[in-house]
Amino acid sequence: MDIADRRVLVVGGSGVLGGLIAEELARRGAVVALAGREADRLAASAARFASPPQWLAADLLDRDAPRRVVEWAVEALGGLDGIVNAAGVVAFSPLADTDPAALAEVIAVNLTAPLTLAAEAIPHMTDGFIVNLSGVVAERTVTGLVAYVAAKAGLSAACRSLAEELRRDGAQLLIVDARPPHTETG
Repeated sequence: MDIADRRVLVVGGSGVLGGLIAEELARRGAVVALAGREADRLAASAARFASPPQWLAADLLDRDAPRRVVEWAVEALGGLDGIVNAAGVVAFSPLADTDPAALAEVIAVNLTAPLTLAAEAIPHMTDGFIVNLSGVVAERTVTGLVAYVAAKAGLSAACRSLAEELRRDGAQLLIVDARPPHTETG
C-alpha cells in the first residue's frame, strides 16, 4: 500500500513503538498526527521529526477520549486515511493478585479503547486502514499476564470480525492485527 500523503493518526505516539511507527510512516510520506497519554513524551516524540506533527494528549481511560481523538485528527489532518493503535498498558501479576483497578485499566486501554477508536473512525474513512498492535500474546499463554493476554486476544478476534463485517458492507478498509514479539519498551 502506498502511504504517501495518507493522513494517519498514531495512537500511543508517546510510546516507544508508537513513536517509531509514526516516524517510519512520516519517512514514507504519510501525514502523521500523534495522540498519547503524556504531553511531555508526545512533544519529545514530535520533536524527532524533520517536520514535527501535530499532537494531542488524551487518556484512553476517559470514556470520551476515543471520540475526541478521532474528531481532532480528522480536523487536524483534513480527513483520516489510517489509524495505528499502538497504545497499551500491562499488569504484571497473577490474576488473583491483580488489583481490580489495574485489571479494568488493562481491558479498557487494550480492548475497549481500540474498538471505540475504530467505531468512531470508520464513518470518516472511505478507504485506508486500521492497524491494532495485539502482539504475539494474542495467541500464546503467558503466566502472570492473564489480563493483558485476554485483552490482546480479544482485540485480535475483534480485528478478524471487523474485517469480515466491513467486507460484507462493501467498505474498502484494511484491518490489520499486528503481532510483534515481546519488545522491551521501558
